[in-house]
Amino acid sequence: VWTDYPLAQLLDRRVELAHLVMVDNPAHNSGGDFCLADDGKLNYGGSGRALTFSGVSLISPRLFEDCQANGFPLRDPLVAAMQRGAVSGEYYAGGWVDVGTPERLYALEREILAGPV
Repeated sequence: VWTDYPLAQLLDRRVELAHLVMVDNPAHNSGGDFCLADDGKLNYGGSGRALTFSGVSLISPRLFEDCQANGFPLRDPLVAAMQRGAVSGEYYAGGWVDVGTPERLYALEREILAGPV
């Protein structure tokens, strides 16, 4: 991902198990990943505004205590922690791009090189 999120503001944040920065849903993920409730907690398939996980987060090593050593989707321990109310989130409206394909990377590069309008 590319973002202009101010990472330094995560340094003073206290988290139970995880804190995820959420963004508006891009076209390739229009349904979002998780829901951000009014109380700042994230949930999966519950109430709140459906948003996309930006990839920016603060995660406690304790989130992974029950995980297998040979790989797993990050969603699994996050959803389990969400069910316990141990994952907070925030909405970020600033610059963010998922550059997960060459086409999106080239589009971002063209936008950056073009400069401000």
